[in-house]
Order: sequence, then structure tokens, then C-alpha cells
Amino acid sequence: MEPNIIWSEKKDFYLYQEFKFDYHGVSNFQDIELLEASLIDTSGINSGSIQVKGKNITLEDGSLLWIQNQGFQASGNINVSASELLKIRGNSANENITTSLWTETVGLGDGGDINVSSQKLLLQDNGHIISYTYSPGKGGNLNIKVSDSVKLVGVSSIEKHSSTINAVNYSSGDTGFVKLETKQLSISDGSFIGSAVIGSGNAGDVMVNSSESIEAIGISPIFQPSAISSTTIGSGDAANVIVNTKRMTLQNGGTIDSSTSITG
Repeated sequence: MEPNIIWSEKKDFYLYQEFKFDYHGVSNFQDIELLEASLIDTSGINSGSIQVKGKNITLEDGSLLWIQNQGFQASGNINVSASELLKIRGNSANENITTSLWTETVGLGDGGDINVSSQKLLLQDNGHIISYTYSPGKGGNLNIKVSDSVKLVGVSSIEKHSSTINAVNYSSGDTGFVKLETKQLSISDGSFIGSAVIGSGNAGDVMVNSSESIEAIGISPIFQPSAISSTTIGSGDAANVIVNTKRMTLQNGGTIDSSTSITG
């Protein structure tokens, strides 16, 4: 941003005062809502970063924080910090757009990371935190640190798709890793945490640390299990799945696995 120029009559010279956008002097952040397919987008050849900081942060109705890296350099990151709750819920009215924190690379540069910190995290009715690579560029990492609880629940109303935290490969670029830390984790209705390979690149490791408990319960209406998983249906390799917790419940189709269906 250009500096603010102030003329001083007493000293007969210009004073230059820099403008800065920062949180200096801010003690209490308030709620943030993105509704009705709202979009925050820093995509491009030189893609930027997105930072959202608030008390309760809500994305609904197909709203997106989105960075598509179209260039040769590494992308910026999505950084979301909620002092109480981050909620990502549902689709647009026509179900064409999934409410998401979303990074992807379609160029040679690496995709951006998604970094989340919150007291609670709720992904509901097909809410997504997701990183894609459609090119030789490496997909972004997913770093999720939630002090209290993470819950993935519910399906979309028409397609019956479930919520997900996922790093996905459709090409020769490797996916990023997935790391989630919390106290209590609940996955239900066919929701998914992990990495998936559809192309020739390899998956990144999936690590889930939940100090008290993990529950993976049930399947979706389209028979997708609630899962912590790394899977390949391409020529690239699936990765390690590492889970640390005091108490684990797998019930009615709940799954932890690393698997292959093709040559990876």
C-alpha cells in the first residue's frame, strides 16, 4: 500500500506515515459468517494467502475460502483461527458447490497448506477441508489443531455425500500430509479423514492424535464407511495411517485402513 504523505508547515518537509493492516490494539475478535455461496479467493499465477481470525467462524450454503495455484511458485496458505467454534456446513442451494476450506494446484507450483486452530471444529452435512493436486505440483498439507473436540457428521440433502478432511491426488503430484490434533474426535455418517490417490503421485501420511477418544461410527446412505484412511485407486502409493488415543470405538462400519484397489 502507498504511504500516507503529510505536509509539515513548521518543519517545511514531508513526513511519511506507513499504513499497516494488523491486529495491533485488538483485544476481542467477534463472529464471522460466510453465507449464501460467499467466496474469499486469492487464486492466480501468483496466488496469495487467506487469513481469517474470529470468535465463532461459520461457513454455510456453499461458501468457500479458496486458493487455486495456477503458476510456478508455491501458493499462499489458508489460515483460520477461531477462539471458540469453526463450523463448515452444507452445500449451495443447488448442491453444485460444497462449503469448504479448499486449496488446489493446477500448475507446477505446490498447493497451499490449510492451517486451522480452534476450540471446537464442526464439519456438518458435507462440509469439507480439502487439498487437491491436478498437476505435477505437490498438494498442500492439512494442519488442524483443535483444543476440545472435532466432529464430522451428516450428509448432503440430495447427493448424500459426507463431510471430509482430505488430501487428494488426481495427477503426478504427491498429496500433502494430514495432521489432526484434538481431545475428542467423532466421525459418523460416512465422514472421512485421510488421503486419497486417484493418479500416479503418492499420498501423504495421515496422523490423528486424540488425547481422550476417537469414535468412527456408521456408514453413509451411499454405503461409504466412517473412516480414517489412506487409499489409492491409481498407480500412486497410499501412505501410513498413524492413530494415537486412549480410547477407540469402531462401530457399525467404522474403519481405519491403508488400502489399494489398483497398482499402487
